[in-house]
Amino acid sequence: MANVILITGASRGLGRALAEQLHDQQLALVARHPFEGPAGSLVLTADVGLEAERIVQETLRRFGRIDILINNASTLGATPMPELQNADWRDVAQVVHTNVLAPLHLAQLSRARIVVNISSDAGVEAYPGWGVYGLSKAALEHQTRTLAAENPERIFVAVDPGDMNTQMHREAVPDADLEQLQDPKVVAARLAGWLLHAPQSGRIRVSELVESAR
Repeated sequence: MANVILITGASRGLGRALAEQLHDQQLALVARHPFEGPAGSLVLTADVGLEAERIVQETLRRFGRIDILINNASTLGATPMPELQNADWRDVAQVVHTNVLAPLHLAQLSRARIVVNISSDAGVEAYPGWGVYGLSKAALEHQTRTLAAENPERIFVAVDPGDMNTQMHREAVPDADLEQLQDPKVVAARLAGWLLHAPQSGRIRVSELVESAR
């Protein structure tokens, strides 16, 4: 039986690549701007930070349950990204709201048996200029570990996909060498194979996953 999978930030980058890779599942796809998903998917135009209740309600109305939640939607905050010591606290609060509180709210509402939080190495390493985004991902990582400890019957995993050639990365690092960045489709293929075969609570790096056939 196909899984019901809710993916946020599904209109571009890794979210879109995951939707394409998981097209044979029952998909609810969320983004802030209108987009087209695979045939048969439920496409919702919504802000995850403001409309979590509607997102979950419409998904349940369509499919009756949510098996897997992939919290992929994320924001960098102001660009060019300021040093943390110079960041406007209101911008920091907005980044935390989108990157930390929205994933928590969706996990609470959906009761999905598997919750995947897309994180970053910036959540475990300190990089100058990445402080606002990094502190949000560090909070997301701790949130993931805590939820896993509190809910041993469910799976909560923080996923570090690595640096990818996405619009977000180009906004963060305009002069990045694109040839050194991963294709989101390659990352999505590895992540999808793991997700449907052997997910466990914890933290994973997609680069360490053995590519498995769907």
